[in-house]
Amino acid sequence: MICEYTIRITGDHDILVLSPKIIGTLLEKIRYSDTRELIIPAEELFPQGYTEYLERVKQTNGIGTNIDNQDVYELTAKQIGMLEVKQRKCFDKATAETTENAAHFNIETNREFFLLTKQSDSRFLCDYENGEKIVLSLKYL
Repeated sequence: MICEYTIRITGDHDILVLSPKIIGTLLEKIRYSDTRELIIPAEELFPQGYTEYLERVKQTNGIGTNIDNQDVYELTAKQIGMLEVKQRKCFDKATAETTENAAHFNIETNREFFLLTKQSDSRFLCDYENGEKIVLSLKYL
């Protein structure tokens, strides 16, 4: 039996940066993790060129000035922190950190969401405000 869960991004957003592919990658990372705390390099979460694309989109739409990679990473972490399943936040912590060499996301799932991602029969849907629902593809071992 498949257990289906709907993931929603809550809150108001000038721009939505979390694509179904990014959320699916995030779920896979959680599914294969041994702990609720993860450090995910930005390049493993974003498709190549996505950060630069988001910078241009934000600048073109007048969402902030002097936008840089860190702004995009912080916005992404904020939206990750706003993900909900079953009307509960998925994460206890979601932050972005940038060093001279790389950027990464520090996340900590809440216990219930961590267990949901571990179930082999769980399937997740992305639910957007426009009513569109997208099944997130997860790879199984």
